Amino acid sequence: MSEEKKDVGPPPKKKRKLKIRSKRVDPLVLQTRRSIQVCASTKEIQKAFDLYDKARMSGIDIENNTFHCLLSLCCVDEEHERKLHVGTPRGKDQDAQKSSNTKAVTNEDMDSLRDDAVESKVKLSLKDRKKRAFEIKQRMDELGLQLNENGYASIIRLLCTVSNIDPKSISASDDLNYAYDFLGQAEASKDVRVKLRLYSPLLESYGLRSDLKMVLQLWKQIEIQGLSITELEYQYMMKCAISVGDDVLVERLLSSIAEDIPIPSNDTLTIIISWFRDERSSSSSSSAKSLWSSVAINSTESAPDVGPLISPTGWSIDLNCGIDVLTGRLKEGCLKDSFLQPVALSQKTWNDILDMNETIVKKGSVEGHLSEFQGGRKGKKRENEDVPKRISDWDQFKDWLQKHFGDLNSNGIDVVIDGANVGYFECNTKARKHVEYRQIDWVIQYFEKMGKKVLMFLHERHFSKKLMPKWAEPITKRWVEANIVYKTPFNANDDWYWLHAALYSGINTLVVTNDECRDHHFQMLAHRSFLRWKERHRITFSFGGFTGEEGTDREREVRLNFPKRYSRRIQRIHVENSIGGFVIPLVKKGDKDRFLDGEFIAETAPDEEMYACISAKSSS
Repeated sequence: MSEEKKDVGPPPKKKRKLKIRSKRVDPLVLQTRRSIQVCASTKEIQKAFDLYDKARMSGIDIENNTFHCLLSLCCVDEEHERKLHVGTPRGKDQDAQKSSNTKAVTNEDMDSLRDDAVESKVKLSLKDRKKRAFEIKQRMDELGLQLNENGYASIIRLLCTVSNIDPKSISASDDLNYAYDFLGQAEASKDVRVKLRLYSPLLESYGLRSDLKMVLQLWKQIEIQGLSITELEYQYMMKCAISVGDDVLVERLLSSIAEDIPIPSNDTLTIIISWFRDERSSSSSSSAKSLWSSVAINSTESAPDVGPLISPTGWSIDLNCGIDVLTGRLKEGCLKDSFLQPVALSQKTWNDILDMNETIVKKGSVEGHLSEFQGGRKGKKRENEDVPKRISDWDQFKDWLQKHFGDLNSNGIDVVIDGANVGYFECNTKARKHVEYRQIDWVIQYFEKMGKKVLMFLHERHFSKKLMPKWAEPITKRWVEANIVYKTPFNANDDWYWLHAALYSGINTLVVTNDECRDHHFQMLAHRSFLRWKERHRITFSFGGFTGEEGTDREREVRLNFPKRYSRRIQRIHVENSIGGFVIPLVKKGDKDRFLDGEFIAETAPDEEMYACISAKSSS
């Protein structure tokens, strides 16, 4: 007797996660917050404080984030456009939509508050802003509210801006000392994670006073906090060092700029050239007075020395000098017929990148990298769900690499290939789930015919029989038998593996990939060093038309773009019977991240690659 099938009914519905409702906020408190945030978006400082004063008089509580919003407004330069990240609406339509949600809670007090403030568009002077900022700080102290990092940054920036109006006055000195005291409070607070923006205004202000001792002290504090100097801070310090004529410090700063800033901004270029036009660049008398020996900045040790910067005969300076991009030969100017050289990363910087990549693999991120994202539009950082397996996979890979390609820095690999990047090139990833194995093999064979040792990385899912087509099996079999492929494991990023192999092998190893590697230099906290490594070691690729006759196993032409024979960066040029000179690359059209020049991508710069050339004058 057969057993009757039971009617199990529809599958059970998935339980929805209950949303935790936030604590109910008084409608008037919420309306005050939103109104002040709208003022912040339009930079209407006086109107914001009128709203604040009216709210205080009406007995409406002010929230901590509203206090910080007002502090941020106090340090805004109303004469220049500047974005405030205070969660403000971005358009009138959004303003109207948000305000419509609160119409039902508007009462007479709130109507009166808006009416009194709506016509108030008087700009506050810096003196008045300082007064209002400290009123806010006093009120926060009364309520037991602590400043966050943004609050400290706002007050420090405001005090420094006020002190810069008349730097020689006593009150300006008091303001600057007060700002430095706030920096000390921020550093001492366990609840504040300090950022570079706390130090930058102070560097500028002390630099304007030619207070080199304090500038160096701040630089040391920045290093202690594990923060990285940007081009703007280098500008402040360079101007200060030039103003006091400290050629030793100018030389050290120029060496660091050359290491960290591939293509300096126009302002940085002007500052650098101002030293070589200064009469003190022809006399070494200032070296004995240098304060550089009084402070140890460890981060500068890896930067190659570009000195000396003193020429008793003076300096010749030529701008807009052209170059032969195939050979690196300068075509004109005081360094005509000199050749630019490839400038390798220092061994310390090289090892730092290698260590940071391994740290990302084993721990998920480098200490000090706060973002939850990988960067490069690759989503959030990978969760460390199975850390022991990830570490085990990684250690097995390192053992395999040493067994087949030798020890660290042995240059056992000539070319590392990012298999997925090559295999998915110009492929419709929605139409197919596997890579184009033939494209990868064409690139491998291109280098094998040149007698190069190749190692290609490809995720192990691409070797699954369910995914891989039959025609690709002989191709992958050859790769495995020749030990020219490493199958990266599940829950691992291919990039971790090929990057480690390239760095491990040594300075002569190149990488074939079109990947811009934005996630790597985003996560590594060594952005410029990694970009310089990429400039010297990445080969980009494309494919041309098919070769051979139809009906045969035809291949597409492999087109490769190798790194230039020279480094496009600030570098020392050696000249026979002379102390030599320098070249400084100028911005050209298409250069990215030109923030200090006011552009994301250089659009108005010349198309041609040009250099500023500086050379010691002949004694004859």
